[in-house]
Amino acid sequence: ALAPGSGDPMEGAYPSFVRHFDVDLSARWPGGALAPDERQVAPSGRGEQRRPALAPTADGIAIFWEDDRAGQTRIYGALVDGAGSPGEARVRVSTEGEVRAVRVAASGDVVYLAWQEARGERWVVRCASSLDGGRSFTGAVDIAPNETGSQYVPDVAVDPSDASAHFVWVDTREGAARLWVARKDGAALSTAEPI
Repeated sequence: ALAPGSGDPMEGAYPSFVRHFDVDLSARWPGGALAPDERQVAPSGRGEQRRPALAPTADGIAIFWEDDRAGQTRIYGALVDGAGSPGEARVRVSTEGEVRAVRVAASGDVVYLAWQEARGERWVVRCASSLDGGRSFTGAVDIAPNETGSQYVPDVAVDPSDASAHFVWVDTREGAARLWVARKDGAALSTAEPI
């Protein structure tokens, strides 16, 4: 990334670009060695898999991504055990529309997903939670229901002190793009607030 204050138009944008597009599982490790035991997470032979997100859980690593093997982009996931072997890749959360920008955060066995989902001509941010390390999820809910504007590029973090989730996203309900936040504690979502 470019140094802060450089004035370059790419300042601050490059880390996002790397996170979303420069994923190379065959990259060399320090010293020039190839990555040990590299393998595909979810071989399918159909469609495309994009924008992976991962988080450590109590039993390994939970990986989630956009996958359109069935014709419409859905959230797929796989759990990678401590030996590095991925489990079965499958749809982990039921969604109604096309999905983009899947994000994941975890603390122990508590896993939260956030994503943007198409709803007619708009996008909304949604979330789901798991209490079993990402093996199953609650039903998806809108993080901040509204009938105007769109919501984009959510992110999520888990507070390890109480396993609550904190969400942030871009929201255009007031006309211009603004950052908004909300908190999920158990089954309750807080009222969304602008930053």
